[in-house]
Amino acid sequence: MASSSGEIEDIDNKAMLDEKKVVVGRKAEFLPEAGENKAYVLLSYIFPCEGTILSWEYFRRDSVITPYACVWRRVAENGPHCYMLVGYTELPPSDSVDGHQVVPIDPSERIQVKPGDILGIFHSVYNIHGAVATAKKDQGVDEDLHSTILADVYEEDIDIGDVVDFQEKNMTCEKRSFSIRAHVQPS
Repeated sequence: MASSSGEIEDIDNKAMLDEKKVVVGRKAEFLPEAGENKAYVLLSYIFPCEGTILSWEYFRRDSVITPYACVWRRVAENGPHCYMLVGYTELPPSDSVDGHQVVPIDPSERIQVKPGDILGIFHSVYNIHGAVATAKKDQGVDEDLHSTILADVYEEDIDIGDVVDFQEKNMTCEKRSFSIRAHVQPS
């Protein structure tokens, strides 16, 4: 998994583990859409261990919209589509419309993850669309699509620790790919 230089090789959609860090998500590269103004639970982007998110890496499709990269934790005892917001990071506007972005997280704001936690994205209710590059069926990445929950959950409506029943928030499920990943320091 590690190259001779100690860097982790890129393998999309898998959590990669070495003795120093974990990468969860997909390679940050161009995908054709910015997506909708929804909350997303990226069901295949699962954290395999306890750790701390050090940074987010993603490909931006809009320079003005502010998305939030987040971590959801399933709360099955509350219902089949209930997730708790573990933490989130604002992904600030960019100087370029399209482009690769890395957002380091201040140590005081880093998110602590547990095995089984899930990567996600949400937005402000006032955004007209999303910002993180995404693709759906027939957009050139059909072999790289994963189950994704979409719902009307917005930054103004939730706080860290809140449990959301996505079924009550106009939930739909689609196959999608997102150009985002988290860099994690295992505990």
